[in-house]
Amino acid sequence: MPETTIALAPPRSVDGTGRFIRYAFMPNRLHYCGGDNNSVIFDYAVEGVREPPLEAMLRKFTGAMPYLSLIARSNGITDPFDERVVEAYWLGNDLLTGVEVRQLHDALRERFGKQLQGKTREWLLAKAPAGARPHHNFHVFDVHSRVGELEHSLETMDQCRISWGKVVREEGFELVVER
Repeated sequence: MPETTIALAPPRSVDGTGRFIRYAFMPNRLHYCGGDNNSVIFDYAVEGVREPPLEAMLRKFTGAMPYLSLIARSNGITDPFDERVVEAYWLGNDLLTGVEVRQLHDALRERFGKQLQGKTREWLLAKAPAGARPHHNFHVFDVHSRVGELEHSLETMDQCRISWGKVVREEGFELVVER
């Protein structure tokens, strides 16, 4: 398995924005999503601060934001960065079942209906009735390759997906992780 070195941050409670940043940081750093502020966003996460400039930076994650908003709205939650909503999008939880098939279908049609045509559009819109959920993996594995947002390759999908890791050793203030 390949090893990755990760800088250690001091332990802090993980709120919704902090959790979102922790999952979104690496795809953002690789320029797959979000704006070009990954070091600033990371600093906010380390400090555990949520201020208006951070909110504006996080809203540039145009892949994730519509899903976060849909999950929150469907479950009567006003804050798309509520920790439960963020967990649902990145990892999955019961909030995903609160999003009705019709809601996801309509959201996909509104978001991608003009961009996609013919069989590709039909294929994507059929995903909701087939059981798709507004989850990060759905976007990475099913949506982004169809809408041409990123190069469609296994490497790109692997770098975007959320996966497990095992810390194999500490090197000063860094961790070496087997993934």
